[in-house]
Amino acid sequence: MAVGERMTGVPVGADPTRWLETVTTSDGAPSARNLIVTLFGDLIGTSGRVSVRSIGDLLESFGVNDRLARTSLSRLVGDGLLAVERRGGRAFYGVASESVGVFARADTRIYRPASPSWDGAWTLIVIDPAEGTQDERAELRRELGWAGFGGIAPNVLVSATVDVEAAGEIVSRMRRRSGGSGAVLVTRGPLQQVLGALDDGSLARRSSSVDDIGRRYESFALGFTPFLDALPDSDVLALKLRLLIVAEFRRIALADPGLPTRLLPEAWPGHEARRVAAELHSAVAQSAEGERDRLLEWAPGETIGSIPARRFRD
Repeated sequence: MAVGERMTGVPVGADPTRWLETVTTSDGAPSARNLIVTLFGDLIGTSGRVSVRSIGDLLESFGVNDRLARTSLSRLVGDGLLAVERRGGRAFYGVASESVGVFARADTRIYRPASPSWDGAWTLIVIDPAEGTQDERAELRRELGWAGFGGIAPNVLVSATVDVEAAGEIVSRMRRRSGGSGAVLVTRGPLQQVLGALDDGSLARRSSSVDDIGRRYESFALGFTPFLDALPDSDVLALKLRLLIVAEFRRIALADPGLPTRLLPEAWPGHEARRVAAELHSAVAQSAEGERDRLLEWAPGETIGSIPARRFRD
């Protein structure tokens, strides 16, 4: 593990059950913010509102107290990811309507098949300096990065797998929010074979930190494989492990541009990491949802749709 890189999963030589029982946000688990986003993305969904108290109860095993939960929720509301409604003098939180698409795209990045098909084309986005403010352009680049784009020059981003329609939806939504001038170019096509120009492999390496992403996948597989032989024996720990799996895998998957197989190094460690994540998620899904159903308090009068237990797809 590189200097300064945070640990993922069980430390080498540690007992997995003991580690799972004791790990908190202050000593190896993801942050409260990350866990709350994971909770909505993987176990609550985007269609309902839940109480602050129940979110705190669901994350209690991570050392997240009521004050930390409220602070993190307020910041997520400020960022536009969540929204708050007051009913009967109480606050209930859910995914903001304008961010439903963000969660849907994240679902695709996290749970999709590991090797998407590819038509040989690249989607290119060029953001003109006249588009919004500097902060708004930075937010647009960040949203595009979450969707799978990588930068190759200032305000120039590319993706082999994100199509024009998906890219255009992100640009349009950000423009509606900021009131930008419309100075964004979105186009797609194959690279032209010109002597001295970038080829597909060179563009893939330039637009993504493939080696770094690969090391992070290796760390994930190393840290969570021990649980394949040490599954939790309680609903509380099953919920905790499911949240850990998705929160940690999510951090890597959303940084991974999802390059087609032909552009990836041989023996790509992302395949093994996804296998470990999928097997463990499936193994603890039902028990984790039992604990969720026991603790979660929905806003009065809301009808909540079911979330598939097997989120990872073959």
